[in-house]
Amino acid sequence: MKHLPKDIEKGFDLMGNTQIFPDEYLPDTGVGIVMERYLSSICIPGEIYGTRSTTMVLIRKDGNISVRELNRSTNEMINYEFATAPFNVSVNL
Repeated sequence: MKHLPKDIEKGFDLMGNTQIFPDEYLPDTGVGIVMERYLSSICIPGEIYGTRSTTMVLIRKDGNISVRELNRSTNEMINYEFATAPFNVSVNL
């Protein structure tokens, strides 16, 4: 992931974490312990089932939005750039 700002690169590194969680932290969803382990990582490696891509949506202070997507099977970075797109977000706590 050359030429990416460090914070974006760190985000993709975090989302690419394939560490399997210890059994005591795994839920019992009915798929069995082997599958629970397989599904426990942030990024699920696999040929048939797994994490296909990771997408980051970046919103700058000036309102410009960019989307960066990493294709996990080819390790190809795709960049989408958008002009200013105003929107409002409200949070009810």
